[in-house]
Amino acid sequence: MSEQADTVVFIPALNEEESLPGVLDELRAELPDVDVLVVDDGSRDRTAELARAAGAEVLSFPENRGLPVVVAAGYEFAARKHY
Repeated sequence: MSEQADTVVFIPALNEEESLPGVLDELRAELPDVDVLVVDDGSRDRTAELARAAGAEVLSFPENRGLPVVVAAGYEFAARKHY
C-alpha cells in the first residue's frame, strides 16, 4: 500500500491459500480505492505470502487465536492508522 486510502477492509484468514486470491481479486474489482489488511490467524499454509503478493498488508499471529482476537486486531490496526 502506498498512499493511505480513506477506508481499510480487513479480512480474517486461517489457512485460506486456496480461496484468498479470488477473494482479494473480487475485492479489488468491487472496491479499488480501499486498503486491504489480511489478519492471518496462525495459518500453516501460504495465506500470508499470497496476501502480500496480491498487495494486501498482512498482520500475522504465530498461532491461532480465534476470530474475536483477529477482529479486534483489525479494528486496532484501523484505529492506529486513522482510518
